[in-house]
Amino acid sequence: MAPKPKTAELRASLLRNHRDVASWYKDHAKIATATVQLDQLELFLRRTGLDIPELVALAKENPRRLKERVGDYVRSEQANGLTAKYILNVWWGVRSFLASVDAAPEWNPKIEKTEADEEDTARTVPTPGQLRQIANAVKSGRDRAVVYLLASSGVRIGVLASQFEPADGLRLKHLPDLKLGKEPTFDKVPFSIRVPAHLSKGKNAYYTFGSHEASDAVLAYLKERMRGGERLTPESPLVLPEARGRLSERRAKDGASFMVRKALAQRVKLAMGRVSPPGSRWSAHTLRAWFSTQMETCESRGLISRTRREFFMGHSLGVDGSYNVERPLPPEKVDELRASYKRCESSLSTSESAGAESGMNDLIRVIAEKAGVPKEKVAEMSQTELADAVLRLLREQRGVSGPTVTAQPAQRSVPLSEVDSFLQLGWRLVSELGPDRAVLEAPPIAVQPQA
Repeated sequence: MAPKPKTAELRASLLRNHRDVASWYKDHAKIATATVQLDQLELFLRRTGLDIPELVALAKENPRRLKERVGDYVRSEQANGLTAKYILNVWWGVRSFLASVDAAPEWNPKIEKTEADEEDTARTVPTPGQLRQIANAVKSGRDRAVVYLLASSGVRIGVLASQFEPADGLRLKHLPDLKLGKEPTFDKVPFSIRVPAHLSKGKNAYYTFGSHEASDAVLAYLKERMRGGERLTPESPLVLPEARGRLSERRAKDGASFMVRKALAQRVKLAMGRVSPPGSRWSAHTLRAWFSTQMETCESRGLISRTRREFFMGHSLGVDGSYNVERPLPPEKVDELRASYKRCESSLSTSESAGAESGMNDLIRVIAEKAGVPKEKVAEMSQTELADAVLRLLREQRGVSGPTVTAQPAQRSVPLSEVDSFLQLGWRLVSELGPDRAVLEAPPIAVQPQA
């Protein structure tokens, strides 16, 4: 019995044997969209038992019968537990092909949502604790670095691994702050990531950044490769394929080995599956959704502009972006973007104290603004400068003027996770209070003596 043809072979057969399909595929503006829609067309044909000539003939000569076949397909897919959104996405791929041969119907299938849609948790994102569990669930230093890169930078997994021929992906030269020597290091953290246009889905070059956690994971992975005998150069791929079997490998024109995107995505998905809640369907793209969600929260708190948030995700920004960030950037502009990212880094952290620290930093900024510091200046101030502004406000509110004396410092109990933030504001540690709290003393505040 002949082996069943693989999906890749079926797709290749469509392109090879049907000129209309090949022309439609080549006419797409983006190769990523063309590939996805070719997959959708092949899947629809396989599930309905149609071939290209039959599909086109039905669309042109008997649209009513085509509508019945599409309806049967929808009911069958829903019976198998697939969501309305997934089924409609497949149909859009089929309709795109039919439009290219002037056979697109005027209707689209009406799909009622089922229980599968109500229980679909694919769009949920992990909590910081769950993200930390995902990073700990991976089986290699490479996969751990990939998890932190995706979650802290927002890049698509196709930027790190190769989806098409000839193979390509991020190389070490695309991390401008990385210095190669006896041991790789980052000059600046958060470190910059320069995504060239040919790796961007939208075909526009952009910058994003990696967090302190990502820098630790990337450096550990690179050191591991050096201990294995690899000589790192600027042209070295950031993510290598599996060392054995080579089933996940694709070669670039210069001979560099890149990992196949699907294989890398599967590695991340397996790690996520070990810690995901029941019923969830997390994937590598969920980590990009995590980045987007966290950055949107920062935007709502005034820590970053919408333009920069969208730029970090590689979205096309139109006129606003072309005048502000979508162009070759000088170092000072990159550092300005880095400062914007840094204000949001605590929201991207998996640290257990990240939420408390983020909230405390927001409170400090609000108080500094109340003290008369311009909002745009607050973001550039050091912790010491912020503390001075806060103390100045407190003195003004207590009516300090002329001769002063020092008021008795106040004490308060705070969680251990917030101690560092208070110490940076001039508070003093008095004693620990149980396993998770401490007693702190406020700095002396000058007040006007009463007459």
